[in-house]
Amino acid sequence: MTKTIKPYQSDEFDRQSQRFVVPLYIKMRLENIASLQLALS
Repeated sequence: MTKTIKPYQSDEFDRQSQRFVVPLYIKMRLENIASLQLALS
């Protein structure tokens, strides 16, 4: 029982963390690019 539950929980955790981390990473990248373009212009 524990063997089947554990991978499922970690998969679910990975999926939720990716869903949160990836948009956050993209948002930071876009803000960095925007501020660079503002500094250059």
